[in-house]
Amino acid sequence: MKFVDSSIFGGVWCVFLTLAFLHNILSICMVVFSEFSEKFYIQWLLMNWFTDAINVLDLFVKIKKGFTLDGSTGNNRYISIRKYIFCRAFLLDLLAILPTDILLLIWPNFFLLRINRLAKIGRVSEIVKLIEHRIPWPLGFRLLRLATFCYLLFHWNACFYFYLSSLYGFENSTVNDWTFSYQKIPDLLFPLCEPRFDFNRNECLFPEENWRDRPEKINELKDYWQKKIGSTNFNNLTKKYAMSFYWSALTLVTLGEQPWPANSVQTAFEIIDTLIGLLLFAAIIGDIGIMVSNAHLEKVKFQEITDGCKRYMRIRNVNTQLYNRVINWIEYQWIWGRRLNEDEKVFFNIWVLEGIGIPTDIGRDWKRYSRIPITNLD
Repeated sequence: MKFVDSSIFGGVWCVFLTLAFLHNILSICMVVFSEFSEKFYIQWLLMNWFTDAINVLDLFVKIKKGFTLDGSTGNNRYISIRKYIFCRAFLLDLLAILPTDILLLIWPNFFLLRINRLAKIGRVSEIVKLIEHRIPWPLGFRLLRLATFCYLLFHWNACFYFYLSSLYGFENSTVNDWTFSYQKIPDLLFPLCEPRFDFNRNECLFPEENWRDRPEKINELKDYWQKKIGSTNFNNLTKKYAMSFYWSALTLVTLGEQPWPANSVQTAFEIIDTLIGLLLFAAIIGDIGIMVSNAHLEKVKFQEITDGCKRYMRIRNVNTQLYNRVINWIEYQWIWGRRLNEDEKVFFNIWVLEGIGIPTDIGRDWKRYSRIPITNLD
């Protein structure tokens, strides 16, 4: 049986393979956070084995896909295996299933041991291109792909930032230090009562006779309001990841000021981040520009055809009734998203119209030159 990605089973398999790759690319670097290793280490290992099994099965799936020779698709098992083994994709697939997890027994916190799993990026890229060609909303899918790429880049950069912070120690860091600090992301405080309403005004407001005496009652006010304030109490893993991701996003997009690096390694990391950020967003702006241009290209082409048609009918002194019917038909085509076929394009292209010699009176014997159903415009 020949395996095809566009079949139902092939689509389901592509989904599993993509999810396995996303698990690897997201979780590989999360080991740098000690809370992640302590709370989710067993679950992480189980998911790793599951995704590794998917990668191993993908070797046999790719053999089932058959091969293409001189424009025709073949399904000879021997030729399929031979062509697959002697291509670069086979070497990358083998690299992706190497059992590097065994080294976790020696270095349990070295997060780059499973980075060879990212060799499946070529296979995932093929799946993404296949989805982009088949999905009815290609522009929205391209934006989603771009947003996912940005998030993954921020994610990995955040993990590298926290890894450097842990190497230099952040337990005593302050808001002015380059490394991570708990002071940079305190718990969110909020009042437990609302003094704007009369029914609890007395229990929310501090009983005072003269507000000018507040500087002398600082400690008393502090003790009073401490009982009226609640906090979010986020866990350390959330704080570490959120602050690292925030630092990564600000650095890569070169927005906002960050504390100065304290040594040459931190400075080099900051410089590399800045360069990557500049190149990244130059590419993103270019991609967005291309996507916007492509989104408007069809509209621009249609508008050119419409303007050419109007100009032609004005030059040929077409009567008002036929003129309005043609314009209404064009607007109908655009509103309902219908594309012009070849006959219609020939009719509406002013240069082609003049070249084939359509009569001056466009209402006379026009059916000999086009099959456009103008008589059914009502």
